[in-house]
Amino acid sequence: MLHRARCALVLAALSLSPFAIGCGGLSYRYDTGSVRAIAGSESLHAVATEALDARAEGGAIPVSGDASVDRVVSNSLREVRLAVSDHLVRAGVVSADAPTLPAPTTPAEVEQALARARAAGAAEVVFVRFHRGSLAPGCGSVAVLAMYVGILPWLIIDSIPLWSHGGVGAFEVVVASSETGEVLGRSARAAAFSEHVSAWGCGADGVMHDMMRRSLELALEDVVAQARSGWPNRSGAPAAAAVLAPVTRLEGNRVVSLGWSLEAPGGYTLEAYDPSQIRSARLSRSTDEHLDVTLLAQSDYESNFSSHAFDGFRNTATLISEQETTVSGHGARRGVVTVEGRRVHMLAVGAQGLGFLVACSGPDELCDRGLTSFAVSDELVADGSRH
Repeated sequence: MLHRARCALVLAALSLSPFAIGCGGLSYRYDTGSVRAIAGSESLHAVATEALDARAEGGAIPVSGDASVDRVVSNSLREVRLAVSDHLVRAGVVSADAPTLPAPTTPAEVEQALARARAAGAAEVVFVRFHRGSLAPGCGSVAVLAMYVGILPWLIIDSIPLWSHGGVGAFEVVVASSETGEVLGRSARAAAFSEHVSAWGCGADGVMHDMMRRSLELALEDVVAQARSGWPNRSGAPAAAAVLAPVTRLEGNRVVSLGWSLEAPGGYTLEAYDPSQIRSARLSRSTDEHLDVTLLAQSDYESNFSSHAFDGFRNTATLISEQETTVSGHGARRGVVTVEGRRVHMLAVGAQGLGFLVACSGPDELCDRGLTSFAVSDELVADGSRH
């Protein structure tokens, strides 16, 4: 398992292979039984739409052409919507008898949602954008050895925290005025956690569910606090621009995404989102010159995660340089390797349950500028790790 995980890190860092989205047996419907009303939520008089799939870089689910991939994406969104709908009611953000509006995928549909909210007598519309739910399984059992070593030794071994798992959840909440159509407030959070566990404590899907619930809880608490303060961050921008905005976008000379940002190197342009690739973002300068950013759920120590990204290159002629560093207070490692004769600058950042992998091929000075500018934002809530 560890060997496969290490290989996956290297491949992801270089974005050399396609990646099938999701897993057919994984449920994305997290438990909302622990959700309680947020203090001050009565200051909202809102209705909500169904959760939007921000993984699509907007409101529409991408069609990959692979029926099994598209089915998993669609099913996962259906499960997320069920959980989010119940979460909003339990948190007191919307009432149990409030209508749930269809999720918009176009500016016209955003306007329709605002009109329906006005007709229902609601002052605000809450748009919840689902960014990600991912896990890092790393568990097993030595039960197969029971017939050789005996039941008691097996039980003892399986009670030792030899394994690890982790998970990530991320949501964004946009609140708009039904009357004016302007954005009143917004908040995005990505929650991550990892830990070492015994065979009896394995359950990466449970960690992912916890982080999904926690990220939405934190985002909702933030917008409720904004509502109580009279919407101090209201932007005046039209709701559609925020609700349908790409997750990864250019703001000035920086590429900004949920949980991270970096300076766009000169001559590199941001490509459209591609759901068939594991990478989260790609900037390109030419056919062979790219800067890729990949986010992975991970279950190891921060330092181990960043170190494992270079395992496939160490003690070989392909590793040119390697050094430890930090990024926004998180353990990281930078280096330069050669792949198929090309120099590739690599940066691996571990953040307790979430791993960032940045790989850049192109002129050294441009790649160095991009990797040096990489930062983890305060939208990332690292819930910690138990190792």
